[in-house]
Amino acid sequence: MLVIAGAVACGGDSHAPPIDAAPTSLLYIVVATPSEPVGRPARAEPPVVFVDGSATTDFRTTYASEADAVAADHVVELRAGSAVVASLALPGTDLASCGSGVVTSYSVQLCEYDSGDLRVFGDSAQLAAGDAGRGACAGDHGCAPECTQTTCGANRKCGAIVTSQEPLFSHLGCAPVGSAAVGSACTVAADGTDDCDAAGVCVGGTCRELCGTSCDICELVDGLPPELAVCT
Repeated sequence: MLVIAGAVACGGDSHAPPIDAAPTSLLYIVVATPSEPVGRPARAEPPVVFVDGSATTDFRTTYASEADAVAADHVVELRAGSAVVASLALPGTDLASCGSGVVTSYSVQLCEYDSGDLRVFGDSAQLAAGDAGRGACAGDHGCAPECTQTTCGANRKCGAIVTSQEPLFSHLGCAPVGSAAVGSACTVAADGTDDCDAAGVCVGGTCRELCGTSCDICELVDGLPPELAVCT
């Protein structure tokens, strides 16, 4: 039987084992799916997904028991050369979401963005509790971003958090609204946030106007999240 919660999948037997049964081994899987938006050309040197230090988009390991799996931690990194531009810590499996039966496999699906982001499918309650990394449950529509323009609160914006300026890599996150207007010079602080106002994002040292503010002809920028397209 396969039980699915978001894209976290648990496979096993729906019947509980006898009390004296031997521990059941568990297959743990992490799959990272390229999720670049249609229309953005591939980067000349795209970042590479690493799981526990090895370059792979399909990580699999078998634990001797559920207890061993729960106790394990896994680190997923998106690397551009030697630089880590995004990372996720995946704690031990959330076997409680799989019911009371014997669990023989557990998998987590991630979305990988060449702009510099890793997002994870998962139950929204787990995500809110910090148990499954960055993102929110998005059903069949892919991995949702960490924030939107309406979720960050007063005097804050959902903007680019830059993890590398040259070349540019970033992910979405809540940040203070700056004072630099569209068309003005801008800077990126040490924490990766820029000083553009809510209508703009810093690209090449200038605040570019975000799509949907007063334009509807836009372009995607290498290194910026797909949600931050800019006016052409």
